[in-house]
Amino acid sequence: MHSVFSDTVTALRDVPGLRLGVNRWWRNGILHVHTVGPLALAKMVHHRGPVVVSAHLTADSFSGSIIGAEHYYRLSAGYLRAFYNRADLVLAVSSDVESQLVKNGVTRPVVVVPNRVPRNLFWAGPRSKSEARSQLGLTGDEKIVLCVAQLQPRKRPDVFIECAKSCPDVTFVWLGDSLFGPFSAERKSLRQEMSRAPRNVRFTGAVHRQEVAQWCRAADLFLFPSEQETFGLAALEAAAAGLPLILRDLSVYDDLFGRRGTGWIPARSASEFVQGVQHILSSAPLRRSLSQSSVEASEKFDLQTLAASLMNIYADFRAAAMPSV
Repeated sequence: MHSVFSDTVTALRDVPGLRLGVNRWWRNGILHVHTVGPLALAKMVHHRGPVVVSAHLTADSFSGSIIGAEHYYRLSAGYLRAFYNRADLVLAVSSDVESQLVKNGVTRPVVVVPNRVPRNLFWAGPRSKSEARSQLGLTGDEKIVLCVAQLQPRKRPDVFIECAKSCPDVTFVWLGDSLFGPFSAERKSLRQEMSRAPRNVRFTGAVHRQEVAQWCRAADLFLFPSEQETFGLAALEAAAAGLPLILRDLSVYDDLFGRRGTGWIPARSASEFVQGVQHILSSAPLRRSLSQSSVEASEKFDLQTLAASLMNIYADFRAAAMPSV
């Protein structure tokens, strides 16, 4: 979510004549909120102008993320419903989120505005793979399967480890750590499972986005076994680097990557993920085809299109909100 917020600020800063305030308290103009915490709510209550909220989270996002979240599902769903209903306009990051918001009782207008990625940061040119591998201390012939995700049960690091056990000649690299520290769900058991992982698995912990981009350029394919996503930003970033994608068979990816089985490989179980890894790594033509599909899919979500999209939404929103004379 922080990456999306930063990308939005970067895109809007280049708009001529736009008065942009970042994390400021003000009472007029358009307030665009990206988080759902108490501070964001206080700013919304304080504000006197139009309020736009980007909906990155649903109640399902907390399950498998925070200790005991399943016991507070109704409470979190109620809070999010009340939060989003305080906005004048809600921007859902995917059609799946839009459906969940409506199902949860959000009555404010909802518009789907997908996240974007800075493709120039992730794009893998002809020489960038070898350069990235050299900078990361990797060998040129090493086969690398990458995942970028928080360490949470719903992200299924156990499936990632199972794939590594079945592919001992392949290096599996997981970038990311527990977001909520000691309050993260099943943190202790996940750490124990990681400690028992085979030697061909690397858990790097949290890294800066520039290093994430390096790993995307260095890897051979992207494996994402997460069971719940509101958008799939990490997969889109990997696609921008031209990585073939093996993703959990979720409908949220349809809007991003098109038909399943052609532009990306869907999987439902650990065995299907293993089969996908082995199939892709053993077939250079398939890797090239999937890589090209990834690049073409990511082109539709380039960061350069975000500012124009948001400015059009702001303008239409303000025009609709003005009283008729």
